[in-house]
Amino acid sequence: MGKQSNDEFEEMMNLMKITESMLRLIYDGIYLTYRCVTKDNDIKLNAFTVTDKDKSFLSPTIYIDGALDRIKNGISDPKTEASKIVAIYNDNIEAIPRYNSISDFFRPENFFVTVVNSDLNKERLENIIHTRINDLSLVLRCRVGENASFAVPVSSLSELSDKKLTQSEAMDIGISNSLAYGYDIIPMQNMLKSLKPDLEFDQDIIDETIHNTPQYMYVIKSKDEITGAASVFIDQEIRAQLSKYMPGDGYILLPSSKFEMIAVPADDTTDSKDLLHIVTDINASVLDPQDKLSDSIYYVDKATLRITTINEATFADTQTLYQTQEAKAALVM
Repeated sequence: MGKQSNDEFEEMMNLMKITESMLRLIYDGIYLTYRCVTKDNDIKLNAFTVTDKDKSFLSPTIYIDGALDRIKNGISDPKTEASKIVAIYNDNIEAIPRYNSISDFFRPENFFVTVVNSDLNKERLENIIHTRINDLSLVLRCRVGENASFAVPVSSLSELSDKKLTQSEAMDIGISNSLAYGYDIIPMQNMLKSLKPDLEFDQDIIDETIHNTPQYMYVIKSKDEITGAASVFIDQEIRAQLSKYMPGDGYILLPSSKFEMIAVPADDTTDSKDLLHIVTDINASVLDPQDKLSDSIYYVDKATLRITTINEATFADTQTLYQTQEAKAALVM
C-alpha cells in the first residue's frame, strides 16, 4: 500500500479523474488531490483529499486502497468505485469542520489520548505531542467537527501556548478526559456467547470455543472506542478492578490491538513465552497492520498495580512471568 507500478498509478489517476467529474456534477469547483498517507505503525495508504473551490472546509481524506484492489482483481470497475466515493463524501460532508471553526474545537475539553507502539511510530512521534510509557506512547489528540466526528493529533506547541498550556498540562487534561469516557471489562465467554453462527463458524464451533475459553479471561476497552487500549495504562482503577477478578498475585495483559486488551491470570500454568508467540503470530497473520499495538505482553502486580513490559529481550530463560525479576521490579506508571 502507498507504492504502485506505472499501470497502478495510471489506474489510480483514472479513478481520481472519474470521481472528481462525478463530484463536480453536485459541487461546483471541487477538486481532488492524491496523497500517500502515513498511518499508525508507519503504514502507507493511498488516498484522495477533497477540496472545495473556496477552501472553506478541512479537506477530508478518503482512502482508496480497497477500491484499487477491487478494480485490479476484476471485482469492480472505476465508475462503480467512484460512485461509492461520492456517496461516502455526500454522507459525511455536513460533519466536515469549516476552517474558520477549527480553532473553536481546539479546546482542552476536546483533548484525549490514544496509545501507539513507540518504535513503529518513531518518525510520526517526532512531530506530535506524546508521553512514552516503556515500549508504548500516549498520543495527545483533539476532537474536531460536529459531534466530535474527527480526531487529529496535537502537533504544535504553539497551539498549546495559545491556550496557555504546557505540554505536560495538556497531556494531563487529555488523560483526565479519556478517563471520563469510562471503560468496559467483559468476560471473554460472554463475548463468545453473543456470536451468531455464520458460514465460517457454526454453533458447534462457537460452543466448543466457549467451552475451551478460560473462566478468568477478560476483554478491556474504552466506552468511546477511540481511547482503546490506552485505558488500562492510564487508569489504575481498571487494573484494580481486574485484580478483584483474577486469582493469584498478578495477571497478564495481552495487546489484542490498539483498541483493546485481554487479561489472563499469571499462575503456575502460565507460560509467558507461549503467550508472546501467540501475540506475535496474531499480529502478523490476523490483525490489520495499522491496528497492531505491540508484540510485548504486560504483567500487572496486584499489590502495586504496576505494569511491567515483557518481551523476548526481557524474558530470558524463565518459564513463567511471575518468576521474572522484572515483573516484580519494573515500573511503568
